[in-house]
Amino acid sequence: KSIFKKYSTQRAYKYFSKSGKLEHKICDNFEEANRYLDRFYYQHIERWSNTKFPSLFLDQNNRDFYQALVKNLLPNQQLLFSVVLYNNEPISFHFGFDYNSNIVWYKPSFSIKYANKSPGKVMIRYLIEYALDNNKNELDFTIGDEQFKDRFKNHTRQNANIMIFENKL
Repeated sequence: KSIFKKYSTQRAYKYFSKSGKLEHKICDNFEEANRYLDRFYYQHIERWSNTKFPSLFLDQNNRDFYQALVKNLLPNQQLLFSVVLYNNEPISFHFGFDYNSNIVWYKPSFSIKYANKSPGKVMIRYLIEYALDNNKNELDFTIGDEQFKDRFKNHTRQNANIMIFENKL
């Protein structure tokens, strides 16, 4: 639990917890998750609106696919959909998976209103705490070179592409 002593983990958590009501909610049934899905989509769309990578949730087919994931995977406890609430307002979401006792980081979002206070780091803190409390093997940030991963990782795996060509000689 030494990760909770890191400044990068403490700063955001302290701000929100000392200035209001902070809560991490894991949606454990379809009805609860479904109540938050539209807010998750909107938050993700807003977060990516001023970038060269628009949100996948601008497409209704993607929203329908995520809703189907909730409906089909949540009852089997293979989906981990959670929200951080600050004064009952969603400031961060994580849509990921709980597979083979590993938490898989998949699709996060955070409120741009609080971007300078790092609500995403608060979510990561809560997910690490959840993983520890529930005897999960790891929180896997998957592929990608996002800077935040360096602050929280304790292990790195390498991916490689291998191409094999037939030698016709």
